[in-house]
Amino acid sequence: MTNEGIVRVGNEDLSNLEVKGAYTQKGEDSRLQLDFGRHKNSKLIAGSYDIQSGILEYIPLQQFFYSGEYVKIDLGELSNSIDKFTEIKVSENNAMRFEAVLDADKRTINAASALKSDAYNTPNSSIGSVLREIRNNQDLSENYRNYFALLDNSPNSIEILESIEGKSYLDNAASDANNALSATQQNMLFALNPTAVTSLAFNLKQKPQYVASVNSDSLTNTWNFLELNDKSFFWYLSPNYKKINGDGNKGYSSGVDLAIGKDFNEDLRTTLNLKYSNTNLDFNGSDFDSKNVNLGVNAIYDVEAFKLLSGAFVNYGFNKMDRKVLGSPDSINANYNNLSLSLQMGMAKDWELQDFTLTPLAYLNYAYYHQESFKESGMWSKEYDPINHHTTSLASGLNLSYNFGDTSLKHIVSGFGIYEYRLNGKTLKNEARFNDFITQTFTQQNELNKYLISLGVSYYLSFKDYFLSVSFVDELARKENNMKLSGSFGMRF
Repeated sequence: MTNEGIVRVGNEDLSNLEVKGAYTQKGEDSRLQLDFGRHKNSKLIAGSYDIQSGILEYIPLQQFFYSGEYVKIDLGELSNSIDKFTEIKVSENNAMRFEAVLDADKRTINAASALKSDAYNTPNSSIGSVLREIRNNQDLSENYRNYFALLDNSPNSIEILESIEGKSYLDNAASDANNALSATQQNMLFALNPTAVTSLAFNLKQKPQYVASVNSDSLTNTWNFLELNDKSFFWYLSPNYKKINGDGNKGYSSGVDLAIGKDFNEDLRTTLNLKYSNTNLDFNGSDFDSKNVNLGVNAIYDVEAFKLLSGAFVNYGFNKMDRKVLGSPDSINANYNNLSLSLQMGMAKDWELQDFTLTPLAYLNYAYYHQESFKESGMWSKEYDPINHHTTSLASGLNLSYNFGDTSLKHIVSGFGIYEYRLNGKTLKNEARFNDFITQTFTQQNELNKYLISLGVSYYLSFKDYFLSVSFVDELARKENNMKLSGSFGMRF
């Protein structure tokens, strides 16, 4: 046999290759690859050896090697030609390196295994050091030893590490934070002009302006579209559907919004929004089913030159998580709840030209997010500390509406754009630990979207005190691009 390329001997059974006659190896890049395990290695057995050049390479099997363990590799008859190879090497795997030293008997290589200092490291987490400490545990169970053997040798080790790390709960929290921004935008727009979903143009001290607008969640503004006369209450009901397309997550959300508003006098208006939604998301193998109920209260005060905006928002979420760790037979699941609170303060101004109305607005938003501690079950399951996170953002936007119609039917076509930028609290952090190794804690973190851009268009139709509307909203962020379709119906009373 003449080897001028690569000859691989052994595999899982560590069998030998027998050559009847001479084995010749030549060429600087030629390789003889022999597999080895903790207690045995494969050999190439030939009648004679003619080694002219090339590499002799020993490759570790998918076995668990303890760090600091010495593995003896029997050279066999190759020991007589060891000095003829250009290079002799013992290959490393994903986590272990082997330092090879020729024994004094000249027939044995002593390979000392050592865990790499950066083994199992992942971005935005300290889990690597914890996994290295776990791997060095001399009392590690057979199930975990077999799993580390898989992890150390798999070509998909990055994907396996990501599944062990399991940061999808932080991804879901980041999605919740975006939804909270979207909901507060909707509530603010509804308070400004509750009768046309996107219309921001309304002056409590003027005669009715038949204008409308689209908010970031549903067609809800119908306040000015209906004559204000002596009917100071307004309500609407809006079913909606959102398609979620994120960086590493896909899903949808469906729900219904109920809103009511009242003018107390020429200067003051208050509104109340009650929403329910059911969201299903897939984060690279982790499935989330979240049910959210939120309440928003807003007040608008007209001070002649502009309007003062204020709002408060509270959301309570019920989450069910199912995820899979690659290479593990167990399915990991957990249930946990979260709470969001936020406060808004800002101002808006109307400019009217015939049937067109342009309204700029700006407000500051403070938000608090709490996620309760929870515990998973299964191999590589974790226990998570509670999250308490504070953030502030600044929102500004424009709304343009055009109204037309006759005495009985009134129409509005409108559009809006709002840009909201997160001023601080851009990084969400939490601590966790594996249930089977409870003493070792590590930190995980996720970057929240720094901004949210909401762009919407709507069409609105009213007859007497009743109205119908439909809207489309596109939500753009660094990690998400969501599209929402909603309709609404309601009346004034």
